[in-house]
Amino acid sequence: MFKRILTQKDKEVHLKEQIQFLITSAELYDKGCLSEAKRMACCIRTLVHQTKDSNALLEQLGLLDQDFFSTALPYNDKIITPHGGLISVRMDFKKIVYEPFLDDAPVKVLIPFTDWWKEKIFSDGQNDILSRRDLILKAANQDGGAHVDLSIDRSYDKFTDGSGMGWKDSMGNFICGANMAAIRQVAHEILKTLFPSYNKKSEKKGVFVAGFTLESVENNKIKKNQIKRKKIGRNAPCSCGSDKKFKKCHGK
Repeated sequence: MFKRILTQKDKEVHLKEQIQFLITSAELYDKGCLSEAKRMACCIRTLVHQTKDSNALLEQLGLLDQDFFSTALPYNDKIITPHGGLISVRMDFKKIVYEPFLDDAPVKVLIPFTDWWKEKIFSDGQNDILSRRDLILKAANQDGGAHVDLSIDRSYDKFTDGSGMGWKDSMGNFICGANMAAIRQVAHEILKTLFPSYNKKSEKKGVFVAGFTLESVENNKIKKNQIKRKKIGRNAPCSCGSDKKFKKCHGK
């Protein structure tokens, strides 16, 4: 069967589409449509997931070798309490909900893609640990993003039904949605990686009652002017695939 080889232009068009999908789903999530996290997982998989049979879109465009923006609180395997490295817990009108940090993350660092993809971001404090890779692929491949599997790995499901984090409501039921909030934060990190000027803060009101410890913040917080980014030449093509020079696009 004849197949047409994609041109650079084709790939750039696909990148623009995937970024638009990601931004649209992120905006809908922020407005309360939490199931959009599963669409975000699919976009993220398309952008960064490498297999022996397919190449990630960012790899095809030469953009996967850059450092990625990480906002994850450091995981400590000596601590036996649950860990949610990309989310906080907010009290909203007597209801507890999980929230992505967005730009309010206490930790902001740039790390190589492989380290970012495999960084541990969830732990139930016992045996089950999830990396970004685990979270995204299970949401996309098993939990309805691109496919509904006949069964879901329990290590992922714990952070869907809330038992992995342990927070309960006034009726004693586990608070759900930690996985969705974390996927939203991963999307935020990718957008910050590709477009350093991208900013987003939570507009929701309420009191943050958990999410990080003072020690983790003081030991890992990096000031904005300490974050080193790879420079893009002002006359080089913008990485968003707009066909414009960087200085006339996201370099403004």
